[in-house]
This record gives sequence, C-alpha cells and structure tokens, in this order.
Amino acid sequence: DADTDDGCDAAAAAIAEAAAAAAAVGGGRANEGGNWLKQFMHRSYEALMVESVVTNVEQRIDRVLEWVAFMTNRTPLEVANLVKHNGSRTNGSKNGSENGHAAVVQRQALLEVVIEALYHFEADRTMLKQGKWANNYVVAISHKEP
Repeated sequence: DADTDDGCDAAAAAIAEAAAAAAAVGGGRANEGGNWLKQFMHRSYEALMVESVVTNVEQRIDRVLEWVAFMTNRTPLEVANLVKHNGSRTNGSKNGSENGHAAVVQRQALLEVVIEALYHFEADRTMLKQGKWANNYVVAISHKEP
C-alpha cells in the first residue's frame, strides 16, 4: 500500500543520508572499503574494555584487582596503591581528591597496568599507550574527571 511505500522510501532516504554523513566524517574514506569505520569500532571496543577493567579495579568489583595483580606479576597491594590516593571511588569522596593532577597521574598509572594485564604483546600495549591510537579513547579515559 502507499503508506508502506512511503515508509520504505523514507528509510532508504535516511540510510543514504547517514551514508553521506559517514563519508563526510570519514573524509570520504567510506568509499575505500569502510576500513576507517572498522578501525573506529575496534578502537572504541578496546577503550571500553580497558575503561571497564580500570573502573572495576577502582570500585573493587569482584576480584578484578587481584586478577590484574596476578596478570602483571604484582602484589594486590601494589595495584591497590595505584587506586588508594585516587579519591574517585575508594574513600567516599564525591568530589575527587584534593589534588586533581595527582589523581590523573594515579589513574594513568593504573591504566598502564591494566593495559599490561589485558594485552600480552608489547606491540599492542605500545599501540594503545603511545602509537596511532594514543590520541584516541584509551588515553582520553585516563583523563576522566577524578
């Protein structure tokens, strides 16, 4: 019927508009096989996974802190010390620590330990910490509000 055809036409137009917007955001790279989108989704996944583990360590969820310690050949106390002075979720303070810079430095150190726990290969760790993804989400989460 006519209403169904109008709905299909509207959906097709919306898809075409979204594809054009994606091409504009991707600098026209959408026509190059869509690798930029795949890389973007991969970076986002990696960042969310790292952020999830960092948050679980900070909030002492399950035994994630102990797991990170085991995977990085550290003691749980060494990993806990990366969180202890952060103030973000461990001492009841809702406003973060007195020294925001110190909290960011602590979180960066925790982030690096979590990356070490999650990624076996040094090349992967380097890519996340310093490489082509360094100016992306993984680094951005380390500067989250304490």
